Amino acid sequence: MRRALFALLLSPSALFCLFELSPYFGKTWEFYLSPFYRLHTYPDVQGAVNPSSYSSTDHILGGRLQVSFWPNWDGQVVYEAAKTDKLSWGTRSAAAMVRHLFLDDVQGDPVSLTLGGMLRYVPNRAQTDPSTPYHATMNLEVGSAVGKEWSHLEQWLSRLFFYGGLGIGNRGAPYANTELSYEGNWDDRVHGRIFTVGYFGFGARNQVNIGKMRGYANIAHHSIDIGGGITFLSDRMGSFYSEYAYRVYAHAFPEHAHTLTLLYTFPFSIF
Repeated sequence: MRRALFALLLSPSALFCLFELSPYFGKTWEFYLSPFYRLHTYPDVQGAVNPSSYSSTDHILGGRLQVSFWPNWDGQVVYEAAKTDKLSWGTRSAAAMVRHLFLDDVQGDPVSLTLGGMLRYVPNRAQTDPSTPYHATMNLEVGSAVGKEWSHLEQWLSRLFFYGGLGIGNRGAPYANTELSYEGNWDDRVHGRIFTVGYFGFGARNQVNIGKMRGYANIAHHSIDIGGGITFLSDRMGSFYSEYAYRVYAHAFPEHAHTLTLLYTFPFSIF
């Protein structure tokens, strides 16, 4: 059914990790390929030293491949390359995530509930850039999403979900990710979304040493972004998603950041 097909297409990626986090999966063994472009710019880094002022305009290209490889199981891989004011084009990260759907409100449960784990690799070169938001070379995160959908007959009308994740790198302090998202559906042709994303590191340092960056593993960084997005869908061509987010709060992290994301999702099957 159209509803099952688009349940995955409509939900965008999270602001930092670029994984799909909503607790609504696609058809079993239906693949979803999502190339993306992200423009990220900020005028300064809160708490910066060496130097005390730093700005950057970042261009990020990459892709995500996602599949529900078994009933109630979902897998994703993400790759991203970036060019910033500090670094020329190169790999910023590569990551994989596996999730399990424990509850499904579409099938009659009170809510939808997922639990999953993510492993991300970040090259040493990328960690020298304050634009790279990750902690260390290897980063492990465990997270859960809970969602509720409201529908009429076979078409969902709106849905709300919250994601919370805890992670740690191969060095340094833990971190937490949060996302709260609300989506609306107009005749399975256009979807709108508003969201807020939080990212919090539990390190001991309150400054960002620009000249000696080694990731955010030991920094007490905090940030909150708010934004919105819109998805346009086609029965044959997949979906196109655009998103804008603004950073309303930052501590020991790039501040007043503007982020524009463009993402195209194409479904296909090899069986």
